[in-house]
Amino acid sequence: MYQYNKGYVAGSIISHEQLMNLENRIHCPEQLGINQGWIDEYDAFITDYYNGYAKSDDCIKDAIKSQIIEDKYKYENSILIPL
Repeated sequence: MYQYNKGYVAGSIISHEQLMNLENRIHCPEQLGINQGWIDEYDAFITDYYNGYAKSDDCIKDAIKSQIIEDKYKYENSILIPL
């Protein structure tokens, strides 16, 4: 249950100051120098790739290999899982 005016968020009671501090830390991509269009295109590609509609290329395969070789992730069911 989320009641904005009472400061009740996900089972914890927080003060109005804490809530304002939290909200002030949320930024849109443009505030971070990232184009929202790029994010939307990337999201669409990842969704298509995950659903099998987009083919992987050498860049994607190299990125997957490098993450696995560095032992930061394991590759399971076409998903990289952080270790």
